Amino acid sequence: MDLSISTTSPSRRQLNAVTETRAYDLALRLPLTVFYIYVLMVSAPMLIETALSLPALGFPILPVAQVVARLAFLLFATLMVGVTVVRRRPVAKSPGIVGRVVALGGACLPLVQPLLPHDEPSAAMLLVSATLVMVGNGLSLWTLSWLGRSFSVMPEARRPVTGGPYAYIRHPLYACEQVALVGIALQFFSVYALVVLVAQVALQLGRMHYEERVLAVAFPDYVAYQARTARLIPGVY
Repeated sequence: MDLSISTTSPSRRQLNAVTETRAYDLALRLPLTVFYIYVLMVSAPMLIETALSLPALGFPILPVAQVVARLAFLLFATLMVGVTVVRRRPVAKSPGIVGRVVALGGACLPLVQPLLPHDEPSAAMLLVSATLVMVGNGLSLWTLSWLGRSFSVMPEARRPVTGGPYAYIRHPLYACEQVALVGIALQFFSVYALVVLVAQVALQLGRMHYEERVLAVAFPDYVAYQARTARLIPGVY
């Protein structure tokens, strides 16, 4: 008797049936949508207040850079809400829980940066930070406009995107976001912040690995796309 054939339990089949429903897919969109709407509601009044104070201050470079950086983030967050609401249903998902935990860790770990002990940054450090956040969020906004309805937090496959920045690297959104996250880390710079940043980068690399596995299974042409593109840095990695 061949004992190598595994069977799926009724409870597992029921769970799989639930996770494939439209209602389940919509429910998964809700937490991310609510989070970014909350961020917009909290950040927008602060941005408006700061922007209105600039004329009286004579438009100093640091506050101007901070306002532009925050505006770029708010525009990015607004687009995130939009694509999360209208994104396509996944055609494939990473099996098991490890890929999902890695993805959540890579996405959420930067949120602890403001809670870490740190010294007050210098004006020069704040300017560098604001510049990186501005550039990173601006490029993320452009990249997300290409990714559109294929956007996902978890390792899932919706539709392969190979145009725009995706013609050169496979994960341009993560690369652009990382630029902004380095800028944020500089605002709260310490040994603890550096450890968190390194851990977050490691999680993001794992996240890319799980995403690529799902995409390669769902879309056979993705393997050829992998062969002709870099993961993050053309000609390097």
